[in-house]
Amino acid sequence: MEATSVESLAALADQVDATIAPLLRAGLDTVGDADAVEILAVGGRLLRLVEGLLIESVSEVMSRSESGDRDGRLSTRFGCHDVSELVQRTTRVSAQTASRLQRSTRATRCETSLVSGEKLSAALPAIRDALLDGVVGVDGVLAVSAHL
Repeated sequence: MEATSVESLAALADQVDATIAPLLRAGLDTVGDADAVEILAVGGRLLRLVEGLLIESVSEVMSRSESGDRDGRLSTRFGCHDVSELVQRTTRVSAQTASRLQRSTRATRCETSLVSGEKLSAALPAIRDALLDGVVGVDGVLAVSAHL
């Protein structure tokens, strides 16, 4: 990901904050029934999209932290014991949520072939596609992958 993409994500987060914060501070009791339900639906959509971003990010952090050389691991270079600690510190989520993100990652990540170096299909490619499209989030990924 280029620096401009990271900057765009940061700008988007600022825009979302600027949009949501005043609405929350004013209180949702001022909106009509249809708007309250629509806000709920939009919030769910945003949640699923952000969960997709988190799962993909955790996948990359996991990949960069799998080195046999402890000092070469991304998690170590950022002062963390393991990937879970890095996820918890950077996202401010609980250990349980970090674990759920890592389990979701295992079901949806595309491994790299040791022989050719090419990206292989995810263990559950349809779930991965649904995740990247924002159709399912962590709950959906785990609900399906737990049974397979």
